[in-house]
Amino acid sequence: MKQHRDEVPCSNGSLLDALLGPAESRDRLADQVLVPREPSRVMKIALLTKNLNPSGGNRVIMRLFDQMAESGQAELHVFVVPEPRAPIQALRHLAACKRRYGAAASVKLATRPLRPGEFDVLISTSRRTLDFVGDLGHPAHVHLLQAIEAWDTVNSAPFLEHCADRGYPGPDACVDLVRKIGLPHDLHYLERVAAAGRILTVSEYLASAVAYMGGTPDVRVSVPDWHIKRSGPAPGRSIDALFFVRGFVYNGDALAVAVADAMPQETRVTFVASPRAKREMKSLHGRAGLSVVQDPSDAALAGLLAAARVVVHPSLCNGGGSIPIEALALGCSVVASRTGWLWPAESRGPLQVVDEHDPEKYLSKAMRLPDERDDLPSA
Repeated sequence: MKQHRDEVPCSNGSLLDALLGPAESRDRLADQVLVPREPSRVMKIALLTKNLNPSGGNRVIMRLFDQMAESGQAELHVFVVPEPRAPIQALRHLAACKRRYGAAASVKLATRPLRPGEFDVLISTSRRTLDFVGDLGHPAHVHLLQAIEAWDTVNSAPFLEHCADRGYPGPDACVDLVRKIGLPHDLHYLERVAAAGRILTVSEYLASAVAYMGGTPDVRVSVPDWHIKRSGPAPGRSIDALFFVRGFVYNGDALAVAVADAMPQETRVTFVASPRAKREMKSLHGRAGLSVVQDPSDAALAGLLAAARVVVHPSLCNGGGSIPIEALALGCSVVASRTGWLWPAESRGPLQVVDEHDPEKYLSKAMRLPDERDDLPSA
């Protein structure tokens, strides 16, 4: 398997650069990027997507679309892939995508598998969108792994126990561990990914997942660069600690609740909670100064992050996700688990990485973080 990693993974425009090469030299880097391009010609690019659900993966897709639109070097066509037996929902997703991707040359419902040869680049973004690619191994097809981590499907009890007891394994160790404990889940997605010829991903864990499946695609790893374009700390932050709970054990919800419960009562705590997390939130109802926000919009989420002094983001195996990146982008400090793309990160400045799933360790780091932050670390 050919694998590349950007030497400076947090460079400005890194996702687009990994796909087409730096703007100033894209006509000279055909042998170093995933998709060679002809000089002085606008590229015709198709993007297959499902919806605009507020996931970290969709934020990656939107960011890449915006970068391509801003470059002025691409004619963008967005195809919305329908879910099986949900025609009304597909039309709603189409309407939402037309609003969000207004800069595209066209936004249509995908009604058949697309032939990569119809475009200079055809980008698929999820398990479902792979079903709408006519030839996965075609050189014009690039699969963007929209999940921040590739091993999200490995949420079996033995894997969670390993993560809880010994921490999250590195990319290569994931392969050995999963071979040992087995994968009880459907491997259709990984099998399809392994069949792709070219892959752009935001985590080295995809390379290990593809290796597990025995695939040999060209994989380029490019960590999202959003935290380089931060707006700086907002004056008078009104939230001392911001948490996220989703109602899934692998997200570390119980750990987040335990950390919040251990904080002094005068600490202003806010939870962003999904409707699935009702059981996790019950234990905190008696806490003074607690605020709960359910499924905020992107704009509302940005406001919460800008108002927070620190985001506490523990996770058992769901990885760093996009929340730490977006929090750093808005000048917020982050205390997160050493999982996923944060596995090789150093604790420095506003980013503090915790090696053990111990509430006291998260609490200690969160309470010691300074209010002023002058620089950002690179993972």
